[in-house]
Amino acid sequence: MQPLFNDDHPQFPQAGWGMKMQFKTAILSLALALAAHGSVDTARATSVTCPNTTITVVSHQPETTDLICAAAARADALFGRCQVPRMSRPIQIEVVETIKDGCVALYHCDDDVIRVLPPDLMQGRRDAGGAFAHLGIEAYFTSVIVHELAHAANASMPCAYESCVVADEYVAYALQIMSLKPEDQTAFVERSNLDGPVLAEELSA
Repeated sequence: MQPLFNDDHPQFPQAGWGMKMQFKTAILSLALALAAHGSVDTARATSVTCPNTTITVVSHQPETTDLICAAAARADALFGRCQVPRMSRPIQIEVVETIKDGCVALYHCDDDVIRVLPPDLMQGRRDAGGAFAHLGIEAYFTSVIVHELAHAANASMPCAYESCVVADEYVAYALQIMSLKPEDQTAFVERSNLDGPVLAEELSA
């Protein structure tokens, strides 16, 4: 088998050095773009459908799959109580080794895929002074899954304005907080330093 970047590859018998370099650059750029988008270790990954859901998890870590399915069950129960659309279409959650800088998980609305870092890599991206810093990594990871599933559930939510990003994030964060254990919710409120209700005008300021 010939190496991918062999300059004597028969496919380019007349190609000059410049063309070969362009070809190499294009291949490397594609590889980097795929890595930035999020990549699954397909050689080791297995696909598991969470019980009583339309959610499939692709991961090579069985314990992480269990955490995601537990989060999916918690999200489904919470959505039902809060009149949030329950997940009825297929959603795939991929546990990836790389993701966009500054993120720990992303919902891709075009293909109904959530990509999320595993707990050990997610821990390395946490903000020590963040709103959820008091949570253990498993509790935080689970809450992130609920947050992203809220985005998926609200993907078809009608919007009367040019952009409803604030409304979407408000719902996702509200459900993320509501998914926490009571003692973790109390700690969240105590850490927030809020001295009263937040007005609608403040949310959109």
